[in-house]
Amino acid sequence: MANTDRILSSASKIFKQFRHAPRQHFGCLSKSLHTLRPLLIQVMLMGYIFIFNLPALFVRYIGVAGNYSFLRGAQKMAFGRDSGEYRVPESMASTLGPGLAECQTAITSTSDRLPPETYGASVAERAQSPGQAFWNMTGYYRDGIGLRPWKKSLETITDLYALENTALQSSSPRRRRSSVSSPLFAEQYRGSLKAPVFILWGEKDPACSKPLCLDGIGDYLAKDSEVTLLPRTGHWTPVEPESRAALATVIGLYAGKDATAVPNMTPNVQKVYDGALMMAKR
Repeated sequence: MANTDRILSSASKIFKQFRHAPRQHFGCLSKSLHTLRPLLIQVMLMGYIFIFNLPALFVRYIGVAGNYSFLRGAQKMAFGRDSGEYRVPESMASTLGPGLAECQTAITSTSDRLPPETYGASVAERAQSPGQAFWNMTGYYRDGIGLRPWKKSLETITDLYALENTALQSSSPRRRRSSVSSPLFAEQYRGSLKAPVFILWGEKDPACSKPLCLDGIGDYLAKDSEVTLLPRTGHWTPVEPESRAALATVIGLYAGKDATAVPNMTPNVQKVYDGALMMAKR
């Protein structure tokens, strides 16, 4: 959103110069359009979101029409059109959940005292109506999760306060400070992260453009964060073979039994993904 606001603000200021004196500042018209170019490209790339905001009847139809052609097309793009790993049943199940046949089966418990386990009623209801399931899935784009501000719950604030106190107690007394002014609560940039993160980003992402999504991201990262660019990867990083190996490497280093802090993650990714590039580090 910060990049979007910056682009709109810059383009607006340039266009105002043209509007104030069109003859003297005619070149400002093309400059304002050029400034808007990254945003216009992003709008075209994410044009499919418009479909998900149509009335429910149309969205449900799009999800199941043509033998699920929309979902099948997206899945093929994720695996690659020539990939031998693409399996329709597994992909559809991972997208829409178990079918009616699976919902009617029961998993026998290893203990005689426990009843057999089955899927809940909501899962069975979803299996009866794939169109409704698709409508529920695409609710992400209608409910403003990606655009509306997120507010910290009382539980989150309590956890952050406890985390900050732990950090302060383990540091030198001279470096201790009030939690009110600590970086966990005071944002230098609106929406900046408070915990270290490692981001794998596919440069060939067909839905999220690099200029709009990554420019200036270093300002929003917490200390010990890193962003690694994968030049041959698209939107589905966990699925694509090369990036899947990179993701497995990162998870193994972070979540392994004897995992320790990794000061530089990109060199480890480069061992399994040739050409991976560190884009930002803090």
